[in-house]
Amino acid sequence: MGKKSRVKTQKSGTGATASVSPKETLNLTSELLQRCSSPAPGPGKEWEEYVQIRSLVEKIRKKQKGLSVTFDGKREDYFPDLMKWASENGASVEGFEMVNFKEEGFGLRATRDIKAEELFLWVPRKLLMTVESAKNSVLGPLYSQDRILQAMGNITLAFHLLCERADPNSFWQPYIQTLPSEYDTPLYFEEDEVRDLQSTQAIHDVFSQYKNTARQYAYFYKVIQTHPHANKLPLKDAFTYEDYRWAVSSVMTRQNQIPTEDGSRVTLALIPLWDMCNHTNGLITTGYNLEDDRCECVALQDFRAGEQIYIFYGTRSNAEFVIHSGFFFDNNSHDRVKIKLGVSKSDRLYAMKAEVLARAGIPTSSVFALHFTEPPVSAQLLAFLRVFCMTEGRQGLLEEPQPFCARNNGHQAALRRKGDFGESGEERGCQPEVLPQADGGGGPAAPVRGERRGGRQAALGLEEPGGGGRRPRGPHPGRGRGRGEGRGEWARERPELYPQRDRGGEGKFKSGGKPKSGRGHQRILCRRHGGRQGAAAPRRCRLHRAELSGSSWTVQLHRRAPLFTFFLSAERKICFCCFI
Repeated sequence: MGKKSRVKTQKSGTGATASVSPKETLNLTSELLQRCSSPAPGPGKEWEEYVQIRSLVEKIRKKQKGLSVTFDGKREDYFPDLMKWASENGASVEGFEMVNFKEEGFGLRATRDIKAEELFLWVPRKLLMTVESAKNSVLGPLYSQDRILQAMGNITLAFHLLCERADPNSFWQPYIQTLPSEYDTPLYFEEDEVRDLQSTQAIHDVFSQYKNTARQYAYFYKVIQTHPHANKLPLKDAFTYEDYRWAVSSVMTRQNQIPTEDGSRVTLALIPLWDMCNHTNGLITTGYNLEDDRCECVALQDFRAGEQIYIFYGTRSNAEFVIHSGFFFDNNSHDRVKIKLGVSKSDRLYAMKAEVLARAGIPTSSVFALHFTEPPVSAQLLAFLRVFCMTEGRQGLLEEPQPFCARNNGHQAALRRKGDFGESGEERGCQPEVLPQADGGGGPAAPVRGERRGGRQAALGLEEPGGGGRRPRGPHPGRGRGRGEGRGEWARERPELYPQRDRGGEGKFKSGGKPKSGRGHQRILCRRHGGRQGAAAPRRCRLHRAELSGSSWTVQLHRRAPLFTFFLSAERKICFCCFI
């Protein structure tokens, strides 16, 4: 991409360039820094700010024209030196070669058949340019004093690259000479090209990237000219914006995380040879072998001799590829569109919705994604939308724990969604009623309906924890579909008395909440399912499959969506799908 010829000289400049002084450039960069450090513009003002920043950048570029360090010849002229350097330092160079593919630019082509999952490429640590190697280079003294470099590894790596490029005796010269002279990232876009992106979601990231890069350059230009620890840097005489955006783009399109030598944390690195591979859909096939201290890559699929070798860059959208890598990938299976949603603080139910979302691990305002592949709506987005659409009539669900129904393995409120469960003829007009929970002091309680098991109904007797005598047994629920009085009332379940579900028959629980040995409580059915034929075989909700696992309810959404666990209270744990 962008293979312009480069000349291996540092030009002194002519005309306007020759007359520019460091003080004049310092004044321009100070103005640029002030402009880029101003508060974020209001809605609709981003383009105006971008144009103003770009105008200052272009003034600086014009005065610095011809001051950058470049190399003789074409990029591909240095490929043999790269292969020789890599081979001499322990990297693998057999089985592939570097070739220019017309549409995708330079990449790796197999020179022999490579089987899927075959280890075909490895690069030892000594060849990698890392933040750690930057600390041990000429950049080290400045790194130890500058907080920006310490906090931002990508900037440190960019300056490490610039310092090594300016040193003709650098160990990494064979690698640096093969890097592109320019890139297709938004930092290289013309103003008209950026204007065309204003109707896309990527425009805000484009503005942010350009503004941050300009601010970083203005800040470090002043540091290099004034900081005592920058005197020995080879950049002091010529540190141009053109150089900095090249280094930033090189790092942005090639950086990867690897573990440090002791494996205690990760650091950023540029990986020679491996970064020549182009992207396709698939899985990550690159890892780091701490035992051999090298980066290793296995084949994503079978590659025949003469075919291009691809790797998978990660689950990025095309907008992210354009912004950070400078290309657009057709048929991207991970493409998605971001949408920002949030619960308004003026919402009357804001406090309740915020609490529900917090317990589900979802922020009240966040950026969600609509995916290109199925399912387009993620489980997290679906959960957020259900809470977002919660109406005032459902706020009682948070006030007291509600009973479960063994038939649908969920919360009784879920039965209000006719679209989820359907409504047969005998069920019309039988909408569930929310009854208050029995108090903890042993007062009167509603009868508990039994469930038919093996041709007979089992009734449940309870001793109230506060005295109050024995709960009355409920009447016999109907044996036929739609018959019996068992449909008329809701069964109640006391969380302190029912620590877990059990398939046992009739039993008694004492106030401690533990069943007698070998016995447990029966399943509890709601009004809708209490009197139906064959009630002993619980039905599943059409939207999910819920199971009681350990001490929490988990729900598996349709299409193999991620698991959700929702905690309604410390006593009751229900699945998120059933709650709404």
